[in-house]
Amino acid sequence: MNDLVAPPVVAEAAAQPHIGRRVVRPNARRLTEGRGTYVDDVELPRMAQVVYLRSPHAHARVVRVDATAAHAMPGVIAIVDGARLAQVCAPFVGTLSHMVGMRSAPQYAIAIDRACWQGEAVLAIVADTRALAEDAVETIVVEWEPLPAVADMETALAPQTPVIHAELGSNLCYHRELDTGGVDAAFAGADVVVEETYVFGRHTGVTMEPRSVLADFNPSERRLTVHHSHQAPHMMADLYARQLGLPEADVRVICRDVGGSFGIKVHAYADDFATVALAVLLKRPVKFVADRLPCARTPHQGTHRRFKGGRHPRLRNRRPDRHRPLLYVSAHQCGGRQPGGEYHRRPLQPPGIPGEARRGVPEQGTDQSVPRRRPPGSLCRH
Repeated sequence: MNDLVAPPVVAEAAAQPHIGRRVVRPNARRLTEGRGTYVDDVELPRMAQVVYLRSPHAHARVVRVDATAAHAMPGVIAIVDGARLAQVCAPFVGTLSHMVGMRSAPQYAIAIDRACWQGEAVLAIVADTRALAEDAVETIVVEWEPLPAVADMETALAPQTPVIHAELGSNLCYHRELDTGGVDAAFAGADVVVEETYVFGRHTGVTMEPRSVLADFNPSERRLTVHHSHQAPHMMADLYARQLGLPEADVRVICRDVGGSFGIKVHAYADDFATVALAVLLKRPVKFVADRLPCARTPHQGTHRRFKGGRHPRLRNRRPDRHRPLLYVSAHQCGGRQPGGEYHRRPLQPPGIPGEARRGVPEQGTDQSVPRRRPPGSLCRH
C-alpha cells in the first residue's frame, strides 16, 4: 500500500538557438507603457535627499570646511562629515577571502580628513529636495592641501613613488602568479606569436538609470528597508547588516526594475553605505540618485593589461577562421583596491574556443594590483 511510484519521465526540450531569432521580452509592454518602478519613482513620507561634496583632487587633505551659509539655507536638514557618520557605519575593507594575501586599508563611507581619490565624498548635504541640497553644496568652502598622487600603475611600486596608505607599507595590494608549465615550448611551436601592450583609457558602464539608493530606517523596531538599483540585493543586505550592526533578518533590500548595469551595479560603493547610514542617523528616509558626473567619476572603471599570445599547434587542423590565440603571458594590472582576478583568467581562456580545445593548453601569467587615485575597483566590459 506504500509502494513508491516513479515520476513520469519528462523529455528535455531541444535547445533552441537564440542567434538570428526574435526573442520576446516579457516585460517590454509594461515598461513601454511607463509602468516600471525604479528607485526614483518611490516616494516615502518625510523623505529627504542627499548630495555629496566630492574631492576635486586625486589626493588631498581637508584643512578647513566652512558650511555656515549652507546651514542657513532653507530646506537644509543636515550636513554630515565622515567622523560623525563613522559613529553609525563601521569602516570596510575591499578584500576577497578566496584571494589569499589581498590587502586593503580601511575605507569609510565618507572620507575623514583626507580624500584618497578624485570624486571621493567628504561631506553629505541632506535637504528636503535634491535641488536644495545641490544649491547648498555650491556655498560650502573647503580648503584643500593637495598631496602627492599616484596616477601611473607602471611606476606605482617604484621606490620613489609615495606610499598611499602608510599602514600597508607599500602600494602593492595583491599579487598572484600562475604557471602550469610548458609555456616556453608551446610558444616555440606556435604558428604565430603576437606580443603587444594594450592600454585602455578611463571608462565605465553608462546606464540609463544611474546608481540609486533609498534607505528607510524604522528606529522603534530597528528595521532597515533599502530600495536599490542593484544586481545583488542579498549581498547588500548582508553588508548593510554588518556595517551598521543590525541583524541580517532586520535588513531588507528591494530591487525592482533596474535600468541597466553593465557590471557596475554588482558592487558596494561608499556612498551606498553613506546614504543608508544617514537614514539611520537622521531616523528618516534618505534618497541618493547620482547624476551623470558622479556616475562617471565614482563607479568601477577600466583596467590596464598586457599580454602575449600565440596560436597553439593543437588548432592547426581546425578551420582557419576559427584560429584564435590560446596562449597568453599576461601581466595584468588592475587599478583600484580590487584586483582583477577574474580578468586574469579571461585572456587565458578566450571566448569562442571550445572547452576541449582549452584543456591541456599551457598557461602562465601574473595578476598584480595597485591602488590609484581613482575610484576603487574595476569591473566593466571591454
